Amino acid sequence: MWKYYTVSQAVKIERIYSLFEHTYKNNFNFAGESHGFWECVYVERGSICVSADERVHNLSAGEIIFHKPYELHKFFVTGDESAKLFIFSCSMEGEICKDIENKVCMLDKRQNAVMKMFLEYLHEESIVSKINGDVWFDKNWVSLIETDSAFSQMVTAFISQLVITISQSNIEFVTVNDVDAEIFSKAVEYMKNNIEKIPSVWEIAKALNVSESSLQRAFDKYAKMGVHKYLVSLKMKTATELLSQGISVCDVSERLGYSSQNYFSSAYKREMGQSPSFVKNK
Repeated sequence: MWKYYTVSQAVKIERIYSLFEHTYKNNFNFAGESHGFWECVYVERGSICVSADERVHNLSAGEIIFHKPYELHKFFVTGDESAKLFIFSCSMEGEICKDIENKVCMLDKRQNAVMKMFLEYLHEESIVSKINGDVWFDKNWVSLIETDSAFSQMVTAFISQLVITISQSNIEFVTVNDVDAEIFSKAVEYMKNNIEKIPSVWEIAKALNVSESSLQRAFDKYAKMGVHKYLVSLKMKTATELLSQGISVCDVSERLGYSSQNYFSSAYKREMGQSPSFVKNK
Protein backbone atom coordinates (compact mmCIF):
# COMPACT_ATOMS: atom_id res chain seq x y z
CA MET A 1 0.00 0.00 0.00
CA TRP A 2 1.23 3.44 -0.92
CA LYS A 3 0.41 6.38 1.29
CA TYR A 4 -0.82 9.35 -0.69
CA TYR A 5 -1.16 13.06 -0.01
CA THR A 6 -4.11 15.03 -1.33
CA VAL A 7 -3.08 18.07 -3.35
CA SER A 8 -4.96 21.22 -2.34
CA GLN A 9 -5.23 24.21 -4.66
CA ALA A 10 -4.50 27.67 -3.31
CA VAL A 11 -5.95 29.18 -6.47
CA LYS A 12 -8.30 27.72 -9.09
CA ILE A 13 -8.77 29.22 -12.56
CA GLU A 14 -11.50 27.93 -14.87
CA ARG A 15 -12.13 30.73 -17.36
CA ILE A 16 -9.92 33.19 -19.24
CA TYR A 17 -11.69 36.30 -20.54
CA SER A 18 -8.77 38.23 -22.03
CA LEU A 19 -5.07 37.71 -22.69
CA PHE A 20 -3.26 40.34 -24.73
CA GLU A 21 -0.45 42.84 -25.15
CA HIS A 22 -1.13 46.30 -26.48
CA THR A 23 0.75 49.57 -26.88
CA TYR A 24 -1.33 52.63 -25.96
CA LYS A 25 -0.46 56.09 -27.25
CA ASN A 26 0.58 58.83 -24.84
CA ASN A 27 -2.83 60.52 -24.93
CA PHE A 28 -4.88 57.34 -24.44
CA ASN A 29 -7.63 57.36 -21.82
CA PHE A 30 -9.58 54.19 -21.03
CA ALA A 31 -13.13 55.11 -20.02
CA GLY A 32 -13.39 52.42 -17.36
CA GLU A 33 -15.33 49.23 -16.65
CA SER A 34 -16.53 46.86 -13.96
CA HIS A 35 -17.03 43.10 -14.36
CA GLY A 36 -17.50 39.96 -12.31
CA PHE A 37 -13.99 38.52 -12.75
CA TRP A 38 -10.38 39.38 -11.93
CA GLU A 39 -8.17 41.49 -14.16
CA CYS A 40 -4.42 42.03 -14.02
CA VAL A 41 -2.51 44.90 -15.66
CA TYR A 42 1.27 44.68 -15.99
CA VAL A 43 3.28 47.61 -17.35
CA GLU A 44 6.00 46.46 -19.74
CA ARG A 45 6.99 49.93 -20.88
CA GLY A 46 5.98 53.53 -20.12
CA SER A 47 3.70 54.67 -17.31
CA ILE A 48 -0.02 54.87 -16.53
CA CYS A 49 -2.28 56.26 -13.84
CA VAL A 50 -4.87 53.77 -12.58
CA SER A 51 -7.98 54.43 -10.52
CA ALA A 52 -9.57 51.41 -8.83
CA ASP A 53 -12.69 52.40 -6.91
CA GLU A 54 -11.38 54.99 -4.44
CA ARG A 55 -7.67 54.15 -4.91
CA VAL A 56 -5.34 55.99 -7.30
CA HIS A 57 -1.95 54.62 -8.35
CA ASN A 58 0.84 55.59 -10.70
CA LEU A 59 2.38 52.53 -12.35
CA SER A 60 5.62 52.40 -14.31
CA ALA A 61 7.56 49.63 -16.07
CA GLY A 62 7.79 46.47 -13.97
CA GLU A 63 4.75 47.23 -11.79
CA ILE A 64 1.51 45.27 -11.65
CA ILE A 65 -2.02 45.74 -10.30
CA PHE A 66 -4.88 43.29 -9.69
CA HIS A 67 -8.49 44.42 -10.03
CA LYS A 68 -10.91 42.32 -8.00
CA PRO A 69 -14.38 41.42 -9.33
CA TYR A 70 -16.82 44.34 -9.63
CA GLU A 71 -14.12 46.91 -8.95
CA LEU A 72 -14.72 50.04 -11.03
CA HIS A 73 -11.36 50.63 -12.71
CA LYS A 74 -9.84 52.78 -15.44
CA PHE A 75 -6.48 54.10 -16.55
CA PHE A 76 -4.82 56.71 -18.70
CA VAL A 77 -1.31 56.94 -20.12
CA THR A 78 0.96 59.47 -18.40
CA GLY A 79 4.12 61.09 -19.69
CA ASP A 80 5.12 61.81 -23.28
CA GLU A 81 5.71 58.22 -24.37
CA SER A 82 3.37 55.37 -25.20
CA ALA A 83 2.76 52.57 -22.70
CA LYS A 84 2.96 48.86 -23.48
CA LEU A 85 0.70 46.78 -21.26
CA PHE A 86 0.16 43.07 -20.74
CA ILE A 87 -3.40 42.42 -19.56
CA PHE A 88 -5.22 39.24 -18.66
CA SER A 89 -8.55 38.60 -16.95
CA CYS A 90 -9.93 35.39 -15.53
CA SER A 91 -12.26 33.74 -13.03
CA MET A 92 -10.26 32.95 -9.94
CA GLU A 93 -11.12 31.25 -6.67
CA GLY A 94 -9.07 30.13 -3.71
CA GLU A 95 -7.80 31.01 -0.27
CA ILE A 96 -5.11 33.38 -1.54
CA CYS A 97 -7.40 35.61 -3.62
CA LYS A 98 -7.89 37.87 -0.59
CA ASP A 99 -4.11 38.30 -0.46
CA ILE A 100 -3.97 39.98 -3.87
CA GLU A 101 -6.96 42.29 -3.45
CA ASN A 102 -5.81 45.91 -3.85
CA LYS A 103 -2.29 44.62 -4.56
CA VAL A 104 -0.06 47.07 -6.42
CA CYS A 105 3.62 46.24 -6.50
CA MET A 106 6.92 46.15 -8.34
CA LEU A 107 7.73 42.57 -9.26
CA ASP A 108 10.66 41.14 -7.35
CA LYS A 109 13.31 38.77 -8.73
CA ARG A 110 11.20 35.62 -8.40
CA GLN A 111 8.02 37.22 -9.75
CA ASN A 112 9.96 38.77 -12.64
CA ALA A 113 11.26 35.32 -13.57
CA VAL A 114 7.70 33.96 -13.74
CA MET A 115 6.49 36.93 -15.81
CA LYS A 116 9.47 36.64 -18.17
CA MET A 117 8.80 32.93 -18.79
CA PHE A 118 5.08 33.65 -19.24
CA LEU A 119 5.66 36.33 -21.88
CA GLU A 120 8.36 34.30 -23.63
CA TYR A 121 5.98 31.36 -23.86
CA LEU A 122 3.23 33.56 -25.33
CA HIS A 123 5.60 35.15 -27.85
CA GLU A 124 6.84 31.73 -28.96
CA GLU A 125 3.23 30.61 -29.32
CA SER A 126 2.58 33.66 -31.51
CA ILE A 127 5.09 32.33 -34.01
CA VAL A 128 3.78 28.75 -33.90
CA SER A 129 0.13 29.81 -34.18
CA LYS A 130 0.86 32.71 -36.56
CA ILE A 131 -0.68 35.36 -34.32
CA ASN A 132 0.34 38.62 -35.95
CA GLY A 133 -1.85 41.03 -34.00
CA ASP A 134 -4.44 43.40 -35.40
CA VAL A 135 -5.46 47.06 -35.34
CA TRP A 136 -6.35 47.03 -31.63
CA PHE A 137 -4.02 44.50 -30.05
CA ASP A 138 -0.33 43.94 -30.61
CA LYS A 139 -0.92 40.32 -29.67
CA ASN A 140 -4.13 38.59 -28.55
CA TRP A 141 -3.98 34.94 -27.47
CA VAL A 142 -7.43 34.44 -25.94
CA SER A 143 -8.80 32.66 -29.04
CA LEU A 144 -6.40 29.77 -28.37
CA ILE A 145 -7.85 29.01 -24.93
CA GLU A 146 -10.71 26.80 -26.19
CA THR A 147 -8.94 25.35 -29.22
CA ASP A 148 -5.66 24.32 -27.59
CA SER A 149 -5.95 22.52 -24.25
CA ALA A 150 -2.19 22.38 -23.70
CA PHE A 151 -1.94 26.13 -24.27
CA SER A 152 -4.81 26.90 -21.91
CA GLN A 153 -3.31 24.73 -19.18
CA MET A 154 0.09 26.39 -19.58
CA VAL A 155 -1.55 29.82 -19.32
CA THR A 156 -3.45 28.94 -16.16
CA ALA A 157 -0.28 27.44 -14.70
CA PHE A 158 1.67 30.65 -15.31
CA ILE A 159 -1.13 32.82 -13.91
CA SER A 160 -1.43 30.60 -10.84
CA GLN A 161 2.31 30.73 -10.23
CA LEU A 162 2.35 34.50 -10.64
CA VAL A 163 -0.61 34.98 -8.29
CA ILE A 164 0.89 32.69 -5.64
CA THR A 165 4.27 34.43 -5.62
CA ILE A 166 2.65 37.88 -5.49
CA SER A 167 0.29 36.84 -2.69
CA GLN A 168 3.35 35.96 -0.62
CA SER A 169 4.73 39.47 -0.95
CA ASN A 170 3.82 42.14 1.58
CA ILE A 171 4.83 45.01 -0.70
CA GLU A 172 2.16 47.44 -1.80
CA PHE A 173 2.79 50.80 -3.41
CA VAL A 174 0.28 53.63 -3.04
CA THR A 175 1.96 56.08 -5.34
CA VAL A 176 -0.33 59.10 -5.72
CA ASN A 177 -0.42 61.45 -2.75
CA ASP A 178 -1.43 64.83 -4.17
CA VAL A 179 -4.43 66.87 -3.00
CA ASP A 180 -6.64 65.96 -5.97
CA ALA A 181 -6.03 62.24 -5.42
CA GLU A 182 -6.99 62.61 -1.78
CA ILE A 183 -10.19 64.46 -2.70
CA PHE A 184 -11.04 61.82 -5.31
CA SER A 185 -10.45 58.95 -2.88
CA LYS A 186 -12.54 60.53 -0.12
CA ALA A 187 -15.35 61.39 -2.56
CA VAL A 188 -15.57 57.83 -3.91
CA GLU A 189 -15.49 56.46 -0.37
CA TYR A 190 -18.33 58.85 0.54
CA MET A 191 -20.33 57.67 -2.48
CA LYS A 192 -19.81 54.01 -1.54
CA ASN A 193 -20.85 54.66 2.06
CA ASN A 194 -23.96 56.49 0.87
CA ILE A 195 -24.78 54.31 -2.11
CA GLU A 196 -28.46 54.26 -1.10
CA LYS A 197 -28.63 58.02 -1.71
CA ILE A 198 -28.29 60.23 -4.78
CA PRO A 199 -26.30 63.17 -3.39
CA SER A 200 -25.71 66.26 -5.48
CA VAL A 201 -22.23 67.52 -6.34
CA TRP A 202 -22.77 70.29 -3.79
CA GLU A 203 -23.66 67.79 -1.06
CA ILE A 204 -20.56 65.68 -1.73
CA ALA A 205 -18.31 68.75 -1.79
CA LYS A 206 -19.83 69.97 1.48
CA ALA A 207 -19.31 66.58 3.15
CA LEU A 208 -15.63 66.68 2.15
CA ASN A 209 -15.26 70.37 3.08
CA VAL A 210 -13.98 71.28 -0.41
CA SER A 211 -15.31 73.47 -3.19
CA GLU A 212 -17.37 72.07 -6.04
CA SER A 213 -14.67 73.17 -8.50
CA SER A 214 -11.99 71.29 -6.54
CA LEU A 215 -14.16 68.19 -6.49
CA GLN A 216 -14.83 68.38 -10.21
CA ARG A 217 -11.13 68.97 -10.93
CA ALA A 218 -10.21 65.80 -9.04
CA PHE A 219 -12.71 63.73 -11.05
CA ASP A 220 -11.62 65.30 -14.32
CA LYS A 221 -8.05 64.31 -13.46
CA TYR A 222 -8.48 60.78 -12.12
CA ALA A 223 -11.83 59.57 -13.44
CA LYS A 224 -11.95 61.54 -16.69
CA MET A 225 -15.68 61.99 -16.11
CA GLY A 226 -18.02 64.19 -14.08
CA VAL A 227 -18.87 63.56 -10.45
CA HIS A 228 -22.51 62.64 -11.18
CA LYS A 229 -21.50 60.34 -14.04
CA TYR A 230 -19.09 58.53 -11.74
CA LEU A 231 -21.80 58.15 -9.10
CA VAL A 232 -24.10 56.56 -11.68
CA SER A 233 -21.30 54.19 -12.76
CA LEU A 234 -20.69 53.24 -9.14
CA LYS A 235 -24.41 52.54 -8.61
CA MET A 236 -24.55 50.39 -11.74
CA LYS A 237 -21.47 48.47 -10.59
CA THR A 238 -23.06 47.88 -7.19
CA ALA A 239 -26.35 46.87 -8.84
CA THR A 240 -24.60 44.30 -11.02
CA GLU A 241 -22.85 42.81 -8.01
CA LEU A 242 -26.10 42.58 -6.02
CA LEU A 243 -28.05 41.14 -8.95
CA SER A 244 -25.38 38.48 -9.52
CA GLN A 245 -25.89 37.42 -5.89
CA GLY A 246 -29.55 36.66 -6.66
CA ILE A 247 -31.07 39.75 -5.04
CA SER A 248 -34.33 40.81 -6.71
CA VAL A 249 -34.52 43.81 -9.03
CA CYS A 250 -37.04 45.42 -6.68
CA ASP A 251 -34.74 45.08 -3.65
CA VAL A 252 -31.71 46.36 -5.57
CA SER A 253 -33.73 49.37 -6.71
CA GLU A 254 -34.66 50.16 -3.12
CA ARG A 255 -31.13 49.64 -1.81
CA LEU A 256 -29.73 52.09 -4.34
CA GLY A 257 -32.30 54.79 -3.60
CA TYR A 258 -34.27 54.78 -6.86
CA SER A 259 -37.82 56.05 -6.66
CA SER A 260 -39.26 53.05 -8.50
CA GLN A 261 -38.24 49.71 -9.96
CA ASN A 262 -39.17 50.89 -13.46
CA TYR A 263 -36.95 53.98 -13.13
CA PHE A 264 -34.04 51.84 -11.92
CA SER A 265 -34.55 49.30 -14.72
CA SER A 266 -34.57 52.05 -17.36
CA ALA A 267 -31.41 53.62 -15.89
CA TYR A 268 -29.65 50.26 -15.73
CA LYS A 269 -30.53 49.35 -19.30
CA ARG A 270 -29.43 52.80 -20.52
CA GLU A 271 -26.04 52.54 -18.79
CA MET A 272 -25.33 48.82 -19.11
CA GLY A 273 -27.05 47.93 -22.38
CA GLN A 274 -29.21 45.17 -20.89
CA SER A 275 -32.05 44.84 -18.41
CA PRO A 276 -31.28 44.06 -14.75
CA SER A 277 -33.57 41.01 -14.88
CA PHE A 278 -31.30 39.53 -17.58
CA VAL A 279 -28.26 39.89 -15.27
CA LYS A 280 -30.13 38.34 -12.35
CA ASN A 281 -31.21 35.31 -14.38
CA LYS A 282 -27.81 34.59 -15.92
